Amino acid sequence: MCIRDRVKQLIAILFWMIGIGQVPSSFMLLIIHLIPKSASGERPIGVFATLLRIASRWFRTSYGAPWAETLPQVGWAGTSRMSVEAAVWVRAALSEYCTLEGRESATTLLDISKAFERVIRSLLWESGVRFGFHLGLLRWIFALYAVPRRIQFLRALSNEAVATRSIVPGDSFADLMMRLILLPTLLLVRASFPKVLLGVIVDDVQILSHGPVGSCLLYTSPSPRD
Repeated sequence: MCIRDRVKQLIAILFWMIGIGQVPSSFMLLIIHLIPKSASGERPIGVFATLLRIASRWFRTSYGAPWAETLPQVGWAGTSRMSVEAAVWVRAALSEYCTLEGRESATTLLDISKAFERVIRSLLWESGVRFGFHLGLLRWIFALYAVPRRIQFLRALSNEAVATRSIVPGDSFADLMMRLILLPTLLLVRASFPKVLLGVIVDDVQILSHGPVGSCLLYTSPSPRD
């Protein structure tokens, strides 16, 4: 059998999985690697079987990327280090502008704690229906995220568990699923405060505002005692 025939068979398998919204039992294993962060804590990264990674990456490129271009623009940024640096430069530029013009600015950075682990899939489905995500593909992504998983840290490996919520960090669709779950809230923010500048990098949201002196109030988050 030539390479072309093998590629055709692989493509047929990929579309079969999407068509039935299931994952073959031979590939039902997900390893969550806990990678130590430079500061503190661990960063979870999910690694699927090779065929599932190929399928996810292919459909992310062929469907996910064009679909993302149709979403309302609320300050989406990429996931690279360059995008993070760009967000910092935008904030610095706004601050410099306000200094020169005698105005003031305010910056709020929202870092959603355990954002990937807390996603409720029923809400993700509702958002997918609202914003026109391919529901057959979304059903398969849910099946992918429901694959039994083990957590690996150093040389230790946990027992198998099945997650009823969450987005798998490291999956090719993870950033788009996070956009899908955040978009309804971001649109409400944009509608309520149309003049603020939003910047979204995966699960981090930067909100910039500026105005005459005295118009930007400083908000201090409550302490755990409050």
